[in-house]
Amino acid sequence: MKKELFSGKLCHILLYRELHYPGAQPDEMWLGVENRAVRFGKDEFLLVTGLRFGLIPQSVNSLPKVVPDSVYHRYFRGSPTPLKDILGRLSGEEFDESEDVMKLGYMYLLFHILLGREYRWFVPDWLWGLVEDITEFEAFPWGTYIYIVTLYWLGKVLPDRRNGRKKNRNYSTQQDLGYNVYGFPWALMYWAMEAIPVLTGLVGKRKRGRTGLGFPQLTRWYCWKKPAHLGNKFNNELEALTNLSPTQEEKRQEYYRQFDPLAVVGSELHKDVGYDLEKEPSRCGRRGRAPQASIDTESRLKMNHDPFSCRQSFNKLRSYIDSRFEQMDLKINKLCSDFLRHSYAYKSKLALILHSL
Repeated sequence: MKKELFSGKLCHILLYRELHYPGAQPDEMWLGVENRAVRFGKDEFLLVTGLRFGLIPQSVNSLPKVVPDSVYHRYFRGSPTPLKDILGRLSGEEFDESEDVMKLGYMYLLFHILLGREYRWFVPDWLWGLVEDITEFEAFPWGTYIYIVTLYWLGKVLPDRRNGRKKNRNYSTQQDLGYNVYGFPWALMYWAMEAIPVLTGLVGKRKRGRTGLGFPQLTRWYCWKKPAHLGNKFNNELEALTNLSPTQEEKRQEYYRQFDPLAVVGSELHKDVGYDLEKEPSRCGRRGRAPQASIDTESRLKMNHDPFSCRQSFNKLRSYIDSRFEQMDLKINKLCSDFLRHSYAYKSKLALILHSL
């Protein structure tokens, strides 16, 4: 099976159509799709990803602290650790305890895939403290936090790009200035597949059978195209859904039953909770960059950071699990599903990382 691709062109087209919609909540984006205003908010993010929402602590100071015998100290000596060092450790074959590989695997999946961080970025201390207790790590409302990060960066990248043009005196109109998108912008792409029917067949296709009606909604789609002239499809005859409404079956899912649609989780909360959304990356290499978007040339739109990268490292991780545990399938299911609150559909998406390489 071919790997899925992130469409930077589609992301840019959507962000370029952001509206100042009257009465909009601070925790949602409104986009102008020709003659219709469509919403990308926490409701849509929940339906697409299945990540659980809830109240997050108002400060990282209330979260568990790193203890001396933690994986952070035993493998990295408590020193500032970039993501690439975690991947290097996962590529090894020896671990002190059987749960260590799971903890490091959680850190990689969260920090690189769901938060879109580059390999040179340092992993913050509060994550090391939280992952030490796997039960508490799994209970954390990652849907809220990942949505905050994603919404913050989606609203930030275009203004920063315009300012970059103004500050760069050597910039020419023919020069391509791309930008990185952090958080989980894949949710925006899969949401667009649900909300804008014309994209079917252009960026991706709906899976057949019951898989095409699965939960959460991102499991319904397989995106493998990056069309060069996608902007031509956004015309006056384009149909789009103003918002995504859950079906009765979706309302019965655990992640939706715990959801409070009236709770405000706007991206401005990052200023208060201290989770370092704008922390500067470390200067330790350029591998594993975040999703990029650009308006000028599709050839410059690339997705070096994707859930299907690092083929060799994940093969080694899978081999290690196979050698240490008699029931390999049970451990892979735990690695993929426990972190995401036993969501079967999301487990299939993450298991694809291990089994399709």
